[in-house]
Amino acid sequence: MKYLAITSLFLAIAAGCGSFPSTEGLGREEIIDLADTHFQREQWSQASFLYTELMFRYPGDIQTDLFLYRSGIADRGMKLWADAEFYLYRVVNEYPGGPWADDAQLALAETMWMQRRDYRRDQTQVIRAREEMLRFFENYPSSTLKDRAEELFISINDHLARRSLFIGRFTPEGTRPMPPCSTSGRPGQLRRDHLQGCHPDCHGRSLCIHGKHVLRKDLL
Repeated sequence: MKYLAITSLFLAIAAGCGSFPSTEGLGREEIIDLADTHFQREQWSQASFLYTELMFRYPGDIQTDLFLYRSGIADRGMKLWADAEFYLYRVVNEYPGGPWADDAQLALAETMWMQRRDYRRDQTQVIRAREEMLRFFENYPSSTLKDRAEELFISINDHLARRSLFIGRFTPEGTRPMPPCSTSGRPGQLRRDHLQGCHPDCHGRSLCIHGKHVLRKDLL
C-alpha cells in the first residue's frame, strides 16, 4: 500500500509538471502563437506561464504591454487578484499611450468589481473599482470600450446605492442632469461633469452621487 501511494503521488506530480507547454526550441513568434492559443481557450495557467516566459526571454520587447495585459487577465482568470492588478497597473503606468492602456484601465476596474462583496459588508473593492472607472472616463474619453465601461459604471453605482441606503448615508440633491437616454435605455455620452449630484437615471430613478457615496432614492 505504501508503494502504491508513493507511485500515485509521483504520477500526480509528473502530470502536474507536464501541464505546462514546453518552449524548448521555439522562437519568439512561435511562443506568441502558442500563448495566444492557450489565452483564447481560457487555459489561464498555461497562458500566464507563456507570457511570463516571453517577458523573461525578450525584455523590452515591442509587445511587452500586450504580454503584461494578458498576464493580468490570465491571473485574474485564476483569481490571483494581486498578481492581476500588478500586471494591469504596469500597463497603465508604463505604457499610458500604448494600444492596451484603455483595456488595462477598464480591466483594473473589472478586476476590483469581480471581488465585490454583499452590499452589507465591506465595500473597499467596489469603491476602488469606481475610482478606476473615473480614471478611465478621464484618461480615455474616446475609447472604443466606452459602452462596456458605462454598463459597468451603472452596475457599480447601483451597488453603492444599496450600500448607502443600508448604512443611512444620504447626499444633498444637485441640479446637474444625467446624459440623455438612448432608445435602448442606456445613458448617452457620459462626461466627468455628470458624476456628482442627483440625477434621474434611464429607468426613472433618482440617483444621487457625491464622491464615493451613491443613493438611489426610489429605494427609500
